[in-house]
Amino acid sequence: ISLGLVGSEMCIRDRARLSRRSVIRNSGIPMVQAVGGAPVIILLSAFDRGAWVGNKVGKHKESPMIFTVAIDGPAAAGKGTIGRALAARFGFAYLDTGLLYRAIGAAGGDPVAAAQALRPEDCTGPELRSREAGQAASRVAALPPVRAALVEFQRRFARREGGAVLDGRDIGTVVCPEAEVKLYVTASPQVRAHRRWLELGGNEAQVLAEVLERDARDTDRTTSPLRPAADATLIDTSDMGIDDAVRLAVDVVERRLAAQETPQ
Repeated sequence: ISLGLVGSEMCIRDRARLSRRSVIRNSGIPMVQAVGGAPVIILLSAFDRGAWVGNKVGKHKESPMIFTVAIDGPAAAGKGTIGRALAARFGFAYLDTGLLYRAIGAAGGDPVAAAQALRPEDCTGPELRSREAGQAASRVAALPPVRAALVEFQRRFARREGGAVLDGRDIGTVVCPEAEVKLYVTASPQVRAHRRWLELGGNEAQVLAEVLERDARDTDRTTSPLRPAADATLIDTSDMGIDDAVRLAVDVVERRLAAQETPQ
């Protein structure tokens, strides 16, 4: 696996065919990425050939794998950090679905038309991590036609060969209810607001008010409200270091992969 950084966009290119037992030992991601960090999206075109997972030393037969990790949760809970760590660890493709909605909100104009015309390259740029972009994303995400326009985009990404990690707010409940692993990453509003304030600055009380406002909008909308899937594993990062949170998520994925490999 090679990482190519172009501007603020990171692409993973499958230079070698890897097997599901192959892992990349890399989970030391700074906590600041849990509340934002540089926008990261894996371009669909970079994986058009499909990623294969194989044991490089040849102990296990190579085979294509469909394996989806769905991560949901409110803003600044740490789901992005955990998602990127899992993708790096297991060689899965990664998609931050929140960037799709942020790009549409930032585009202005007709949000449905923007969703239908969205390109992966539209989902880059540091401006998409601003508080204003987050609030705009929450507003357009409440529109059923916008969500419908993006569901198939996300589902194709999720069920590609080689495995995929997606984080958002309705991945395990609506986009990928069949996902092999579902995680719900959360933290108290006060902790999440403090993280966002450390990242973006401003008035901390105002940041908390915005977090609470977005939580209410995300959980109360009639279409695809934010809620944990019934079979999701809960990870509360309020009093948990990011290394511990990543380790817990890795354990969940490893157990599910092992269960898939066990003959029935």
